Amino acid sequence: MLDLQEEDTVVYTGLMNYYKDDGSSTLSSINNKKVVVSDVPTPLAEARSASNLPAVLAKSKYPIRDPYEWANTYYEGPFVYGGDSI
Repeated sequence: MLDLQEEDTVVYTGLMNYYKDDGSSTLSSINNKKVVVSDVPTPLAEARSASNLPAVLAKSKYPIRDPYEWANTYYEGPFVYGGDSI
């Protein structure tokens, strides 16, 4: 759980990698471990479709409530969930 505050930002780097950015030099993982920004994995960087990324993401897009919808909107997909529930 990221325990987000209104001023925090969610960083999504792909494949269910979500981090809390509170403005410090590190990000917090979903299991509350601190990660230096340069060490954060970015598995979708190669698959990112620049044509799908808006110049500026509107604040109304946050918080990300459905990571699959988000990934399908801003990255080449399709992305699907293979389990019984999210």
